[in-house]
Amino acid sequence: MSVTLDAAGNAGLTVTPFQRYLGWRVLRWEPDLCELALDLEPQHLNRTGIVHGGVVMTLLDTASGLAAGYAPNASEPSPTVTISLTCNFIAPSRAGRLVALGRVEGGGGRIVSTSASLRAEDGNLLATAVGSFRRFARPKG
Repeated sequence: MSVTLDAAGNAGLTVTPFQRYLGWRVLRWEPDLCELALDLEPQHLNRTGIVHGGVVMTLLDTASGLAAGYAPNASEPSPTVTISLTCNFIAPSRAGRLVALGRVEGGGGRIVSTSASLRAEDGNLLATAVGSFRRFARPKG
C-alpha cells in the first residue's frame, strides 16, 4: 500500500511548521520507504552559495524517519526519534530540486536501521546517510 499525492503534491501527511518553513514535500510514503523533494531557494544555501549541510541532514533524517514510521492504513506516521544518523557529504548543489530517499534496512519492532540518499534532479548523488530510529506506539485517543 502506498499513499497517493494530494492536490498540493504532498502525500497527504500533515504539514508541520518546520516542513512549511523549509518547503519539502513528501512524494512517496510506503512500507519501509519515503521519498521527499525540495526545490532549492536562497534560504537553503550557505554563505558560499551551496545547499546548507543542515538542509541536507534534515532531508536525510526526515526521509529515514518517515520510512521507519510507516503505518499501514494510517494517515500519519507512527512516532519515531532519531537515535543516530551518520551523513557523508559527496557533492555540492546550488540550484534545482533535491530528492531524498529513505529506506528501512532492518531491525526489530522498536529499533530499525535505515539508509538514505540525496540526489540532485539530474540524478547526481549529493549525500548518503545511515541511521537508527526508535519507533513508538501511536498515542491512543
